[in-house]
Amino acid sequence: MNRFRIKNFPIVAVVMLAGAFPLAAVPSDPVQDLEERFMEANQLYEKGLYREAVAEYEAIRQYGIENEKLYYNLGNTYFKTNDLGRSLLNFERAYQIDPGDSEIRENLEFARSLVYDRIVVPPPPFPFKQFLSLHRSISINAETWILLLVYFAASGQMTGFLLATRKEWRKGLLYGMFVSILLCLGLSFSLGMRIHALQNFDEGIIITDTVEVRSGPGDEETVLFTIHEGVKAKVQNERREWTQVSFPNGWNGWIPSDSVEKI
Repeated sequence: MNRFRIKNFPIVAVVMLAGAFPLAAVPSDPVQDLEERFMEANQLYEKGLYREAVAEYEAIRQYGIENEKLYYNLGNTYFKTNDLGRSLLNFERAYQIDPGDSEIRENLEFARSLVYDRIVVPPPPFPFKQFLSLHRSISINAETWILLLVYFAASGQMTGFLLATRKEWRKGLLYGMFVSILLCLGLSFSLGMRIHALQNFDEGIIITDTVEVRSGPGDEETVLFTIHEGVKAKVQNERREWTQVSFPNGWNGWIPSDSVEKI
């Protein structure tokens, strides 16, 4: 397991991502500036100056960069500062971008194992559990490419069916086209649900050591229970300085907004 090593990645690719943001947010020589920041942050990490490394990595994020390796480095560095909540937050962000990366997945699972609160949720039945595990290991981008490949395969099979003259070829192509169409429908539904979830359901990580979950948005409301850092929650509603959250076991309530950060 590669828990405490940081990752390097091509700075050019990062600058291309930054290009989607206003030019005012990008330095005059973005490649050189960001490359120096990455090198400095990595060196600070290797020297054991973890808080300084966090500051540098976070400064890089201010350019609007979304990259799984940057989040992975941040997760490791926050872990070294004993900030489990923000460590998990960044591992979760890295995992959302690249769920197939084994190092990200292993570090995320390890950090989750250290969370104080154990919210037990009954696992799904055997076939669905394996399906969900496979599904979560594929990013939205990868699933989109798979859908396109299956779509083109179905189109090719349809063309072959229309042009084929031999009966056995037409029969085989018809069966293949039927399977491909079913796969297209399933992948389209899956992809639509994932995009819908991203657009309509925010998830967050508790980043304070402990927080009291209340029945309403206010210090005068009844305390329902206490939750600790690192727990993942769905963000249901926001009102002034309070956020309504729900947990996988069905518990829900209101917490101060600064105690949770969205993934």
